[in-house]
Amino acid sequence: MAIRLRSPMRENMIYAKAGAAILDGQLIMEDTGAKPIAAEFADTDLLGLSIGPCASGKTAKIYPVTNAVLEIDYYSSATATTLADTDIGATFDINVTSGDMTLDLDDTTGFLTVIGYDNDAKVAYVKCQAADVQLA
Repeated sequence: MAIRLRSPMRENMIYAKAGAAILDGQLIMEDTGAKPIAAEFADTDLLGLSIGPCASGKTAKIYPVTNAVLEIDYYSSATATTLADTDIGATFDINVTSGDMTLDLDDTTGFLTVIGYDNDAKVAYVKCQAADVQLA
């Protein structure tokens, strides 16, 4: 499942050589080329959200996530299955399975801050913490 942009702004895109295969809607970091982030991401190298797929060695198109609102699906195998108003402002990590990135409601050590949610649709609206974004 792809992460979706919910607050597009007219910002310049980042173009970077892909250091690994990239799928549409993945969070991308700088690591000897642009690469999808892994679960347990704890770094300051987050570039943005991939716009379209990209093969390794090709030029990836990346939307900067500074101040952007992202929509992300809940991780279906998490023990927690819903969010509550008390979770607004809480941070969660992602789960990465076969390239799909979802919000892990069981892991509150992450970098995605919840600013809204829709339990019926099983999605959260999140922002990336500025300290984790390379170009904040």
